[in-house]
Amino acid sequence: MNNIFYPLIIENVLPIDKFSSLSENLISGWGLTNCSDKKRYSKYRNFWGIPEKETDLQVIDCGIVIKLKLQKFLKKNIRLIRCHINGQTFGQSGKFHIDSSLNDTWTFILFCSEYWETNWGGEFVCYNPLEKKYMYVPYIPNTGCLIPSNWDHYGSSPNDQTDNLRISIGFNYSEETVYNQIKHKLKL
Repeated sequence: MNNIFYPLIIENVLPIDKFSSLSENLISGWGLTNCSDKKRYSKYRNFWGIPEKETDLQVIDCGIVIKLKLQKFLKKNIRLIRCHINGQTFGQSGKFHIDSSLNDTWTFILFCSEYWETNWGGEFVCYNPLEKKYMYVPYIPNTGCLIPSNWDHYGSSPNDQTDNLRISIGFNYSEETVYNQIKHKLKL
């Protein structure tokens, strides 16, 4: 894994004007359209989603900017596979899930709310199977973290200190060779 300590946390991921514009774009259009993994859990709950914006050129452009930063750490050519926008309010904690079972695939979670107080909760949680421990990343705007996509992870919901929406985008990437193997299964 290139001797990278995961989760790899990157602050000030996007230039501030690009981040502010993205946050503004994500203010409206939300509906209860996301849900936790139906295949893995007998009970699932809905989360806030905004699927039509997952293919917006602005979101994809941000994914490409992030890709270029990640390639410096990974020392590999990677491809953006998909973008998934998620919103959570108090009481909507996610469940552990993986994004891909394949090696050489990564998930980068970008914290997109323009304003957030860390005492509101909303941290990102993942299980590091190499160290056999849980890792927690505080929700800080324009910060993100990278993990292998086959790691269990979830986003914690905001606590009762706020009624603000916790917004994140999961960008999934793969090494070029993996992308070429799976591109026929992708809905691009």
